[in-house]
This record gives sequence, C-alpha cells and structure tokens, in this order.
Amino acid sequence: MDKIVIYDTETTNSTIWGSIIEVGAVVVDKNLKEIGKLNIRGRMPEGEVPSAKALLVNSTSIDLLTKGNYSHYDFLGAVENFFSKAAPALFMGWSNLNFDRRMFHFNFFKGNRYPYITHSSPNKEHDGLHIARAAQTINTKTFEPIRWKLSGSRFCLIVAISLIAHNSSGQDWQVLPDMPVGKWEPGTVVLEDKLYIFGGYTEGVVSSKRSEIFDPSDNSWTPIQELPSAITHMNMVLDGRTVWFAGGFKDGYRGHTIAEVWSYDIDQDRYTAAPLLPAPRAGGGLAVIAGKLHYFGGLMVDRDTDSSDHWFLDLEAWTLGSAEWSEAAPMPVPRNQFSTVVFDEKIYAIGGQFHHDSMQLDQPRVDIFDPVTNSWSRGPDLPKGHSHAEGATFVHNDQIFMFGGHTTPAGGTKSTDRDILRLAKEGGWEKVGELPVPLSSPAAAIIQGNLYVGGGALAGSQVQGKMWTALPPWE
Repeated sequence: MDKIVIYDTETTNSTIWGSIIEVGAVVVDKNLKEIGKLNIRGRMPEGEVPSAKALLVNSTSIDLLTKGNYSHYDFLGAVENFFSKAAPALFMGWSNLNFDRRMFHFNFFKGNRYPYITHSSPNKEHDGLHIARAAQTINTKTFEPIRWKLSGSRFCLIVAISLIAHNSSGQDWQVLPDMPVGKWEPGTVVLEDKLYIFGGYTEGVVSSKRSEIFDPSDNSWTPIQELPSAITHMNMVLDGRTVWFAGGFKDGYRGHTIAEVWSYDIDQDRYTAAPLLPAPRAGGGLAVIAGKLHYFGGLMVDRDTDSSDHWFLDLEAWTLGSAEWSEAAPMPVPRNQFSTVVFDEKIYAIGGQFHHDSMQLDQPRVDIFDPVTNSWSRGPDLPKGHSHAEGATFVHNDQIFMFGGHTTPAGGTKSTDRDILRLAKEGGWEKVGELPVPLSSPAAAIIQGNLYVGGGALAGSQVQGKMWTALPPWE
C-alpha cells in the first residue's frame, strides 16, 4: 500500500447504540508525508442520550453535541467521502479493530452507508495497538520514556500527526506556556512587538469580554480593560495607537447581530463608543485607509444572509465631533468571515464563506477595493475555498500571510486547515508552511522574525489555549 490513513473517533457511547460524533484522520504516503487530512465533528442524532462517561473521556459539552455545523447524516457522508477518496489505503488507528471499526459498522449501516469501507477491497487494515505490543515484546524498553497520561487513541494520533507535521513542513514548533484562557475567533492587532487579543469564544463556545496582551520577549500575558460587551465575529484594526472594531455577534453562541462601533485607546486603556453602523452586521470586513474606517459585507440580522453593503466613516470628522457613515461601492460578491487587510494602498477581502447558520460554503475569491476610484477588482484567488482566519491574516514585509482557518478544496469537504499561505505583490498565493495542528480562527502574528500562533479551535468548536512559536521555514 502506498497510502496510510491514520484515524481516530470519538463517540457518545461504546455500545451499538452509540453514535460517532467526531473523526480525525491524516493520509500519508509511504514516506510519512501528509497528503490529506480531515478534522470534523457532527451533531448527535436527536433523541439520543449520551453516556456520561463518554462525555468525560471526550471532554465534550452539551453545546458541542447539539450545535455543530453538520447533522449526523451529513457528518457521516463527509467521512465516507474522505475515506473513499483516500482509497486504496491501509487504515490504522489505536485499538481500531476492536472499537472504531465496529462503531463504523453500526453507524454507517444505520445511516444507509457502506459499513465496511475501512477494510474491504481495495483497502486493508491494521491496528496500532498490535504494532505497539509487538515492539514491546521485542524490546521491553520501547515505551519506557513515554510518561504521557493519554488514552491510547489520542496518543497514537498525536504521535502520528507530530511525525507528519515535521516531515511535511520542515518546521519545529516550540510549545509555549498556555494562554490564560483559550480563545476562538478573537480580534487581534500587533503593536510594538506585542500581540493584542480581544474577545472571542472561550471553552463551551461562550462569548467573552476578556482581552489581554501577549509579550513574546518573556511569554507573559497582561490583562487589559475588558470589551464593553461579550462579542465575537468582529475584526480589530489598528489606527496609530487606537484599535477600532464594529458589529459582531453579542452575548454567547448564536448571539444576536449588533451595529455597535467602538474605539480602544491603548494608552488610556479605555473604550469609546462611535456612530453605529447603518444596520447590524457580523463577520464583515473592517479596514482603515486614507483616514476613513470602512465596513463591508458580513451577515444581516438573520445570521445567514450575506450583505453587499459597504460603508465608511471619516475619522477626522469623528475627532472633530461630528461624523456619519456614508455609502461606498458595494462588495461585488457578498460573503462573511473573510480576511481583510490593507495592502499596496488597497483593501483586500480574502476568501470567506456564503451563509452561516443554514450552511457554510467556503470561497477562494479575493476582491480588492481601491478607495481612490471607489471601485472593486478581482485579486488572485486562493488555492482553495477558505474562511475563519480573520485574526490570523496580516501584512508582514510587504506580503500577506494567512494562518489556518476553515477550508474546502475543490470537490472536497469542509475541514479545519493547518496551512500557512502567503501572497506577494504581483504574485499568486503559495503555501509556505504548516501550523503544528489544524486550527480554526486562531490568533497569529510574526514578531521579531518568529511565528506565533495560539488559541483557535482544533475541530468543530473545541476551543483550545495552546501557544506555539517557530522560525519561518521560508527564510
């Protein structure tokens, strides 16, 4: 076999009545180079009562069981599609012959899908537990250095992913002390070699007011004034020593869309309200260019309809005490959760998705707004559909960088991304590295020549608080 699929599942129960709710898998070639990956979570079927023990083992909350993006049927379909495209391959996990394969039998059969997909021709199957037992029999010191207290399946998958990540990207990521609180979809800016992180979701998909500064010089965290409201789905932009943000979802998961606009004075550690957006929006683009604050795209009050509206606020007029939002050329293809940067004296709207609550369709499209002509033009498309990297997209050394996010390759299924992409002037997008693990909506920056990434969600909506640093592999 030229390909190996290393996979792991999480379930609501270990019996035939349980449901698979999460699958993580990586496809590697015979040299352990990654050629595909999947991190996906689905909702628990309605009417099912999960095992309390299973929830503790999986660290799964009720919100994660009931509020995922995929129905259980669609989730199984995405897994089946991924496994089918990986064939022919050797499928392997940890005790998968005793557990994971059996759960696929039950779940796929109940879901009217082919239940023997991992071990029927042309595929073959092995078990990492058997390999480990054989190695231990030959050499009783094989696992002596390992002191991690991990379940077998998580240990197997973590080891495999670590080997693959190093082999495929050539990057050695160093683990830093954890964030004070894990954050998913926070707003970020960098000033004076420090990373400012505002709001976002915390564990359990709970919106947070909490904000802090990360100082890479000593890996310290300093709390700053909390946000006026617990919000997510807002972009932060820096104008001198003032941070602006607008719109967003307020007050928890499935929060309501708002029109609030605020500025944060870094020196005074104080927030000031500004004129409201003409209508509530969330997940839109925000940028400061030529003394004007622009807001465009994003979601309307139903949390699902994408808006093409584009407004700007004259910041000089605002400082003089009187300013109103004015209309600018509408976004040509409305969408939400795209990345926004000012690059080469223009505003770039990168990727994004169509809709939000009903479905999430990642897009590769890039649009460029020229404030001089008040017009939009097409930019170089991303190599794949992409969203959820707003706080991890930035300009550095006259290049745009984007870390992680959500991705949907052409003809593929939506998953969490680990790629680092770069765009230079007069060029196209290129992959220049990989994150230590796939991350949705992390905080990221390049500071003093080092990469930093932290927070985000590992799969589905599992908020995490790990921080990493590495040297750029392209230098």
